[in-house]
Amino acid sequence: MMRKAVLLSFVFMFAPFQLSAEQLPQGETPSEQQAAEELADQAGEPEFDPEPFLNSMIALRSVTLTCDPFVGGDPARRTDGLVAYFEALGQELPDVSDAETQASLRRFVGSQAAMLCQSMLEEAFSRYDAAATAYENNRPDVWPPAPAATPGPWCSANYCLDR
Repeated sequence: MMRKAVLLSFVFMFAPFQLSAEQLPQGETPSEQQAAEELADQAGEPEFDPEPFLNSMIALRSVTLTCDPFVGGDPARRTDGLVAYFEALGQELPDVSDAETQASLRRFVGSQAAMLCQSMLEEAFSRYDAAATAYENNRPDVWPPAPAATPGPWCSANYCLDR
């Protein structure tokens, strides 16, 4: 629910550049839908859907906060740019750490938890990188650039035996 609110806030902030009737939340009146369509038509910009990019940012931040206690390399600090991105838009990125996953990881031996987190981090950074590249290539000029988020070495020994 919180993710949808963040996404909708972003979409409405840049509404003149990309909203179409299909992207409006349900329950809007036809006159509001019609006004949004007219604004989108007037902008003359091709429609760009930022949702995959925003989802990848939120997912990456979630994984970094969830796995921060289990790996080295300070993954949460490496994604501080994501928080700054939302702050620049006047939005607050909610605490998206996954307490249930953290509780499950605590049941494992340290190196096993670190290996699982390493895998989740690598996947989340890869998805974010792909989404950020697409965003940078297609975003309107008035939209802010994608924030930097750098993956790192999460374990210093093979199979995370150092954890």
